[in-house]
Amino acid sequence: MDKIREIRPGDFIYALGYTFPVREVLYQDYYGDRSKAGTSDCWGHDVEFKDVDGRYHHWKQNQDGGGVIRVTWYRSTVNFRARIEQWPEGYQNEVKLLVFNQHGMKICESHYHAGNVNSALIDLKTRQPGVWTEDNY
Repeated sequence: MDKIREIRPGDFIYALGYTFPVREVLYQDYYGDRSKAGTSDCWGHDVEFKDVDGRYHHWKQNQDGGGVIRVTWYRSTVNFRARIEQWPEGYQNEVKLLVFNQHGMKICESHYHAGNVNSALIDLKTRQPGVWTEDNY
């Protein structure tokens, strides 16, 4: 693996008009950025994974296009869940904060530019009730 964060359960992979939440990573490798590949077609992620429905996928970024949405999940002491999504390949490296109630309904969504994860985390901990801790997917 190159110096990019590995794809983890809870992340989303999007390509060809589809988005799949990663439940289990079976294999992964990263061959570097497209801009550094030169004339080679060997770049990007190569990942085999199962989605939340147990379906197998093999995503090769250099062939399928798309990207990875990096997701960190949080849980509060008052039955709320939240996720912070990082869109590193998106416009202005966008970050989204989504908060869900105990029934899984989205009750809040905020956007931050330039990869500002810290602002999203501060907003989560100061504007939403309860004590928030990082949670597994």
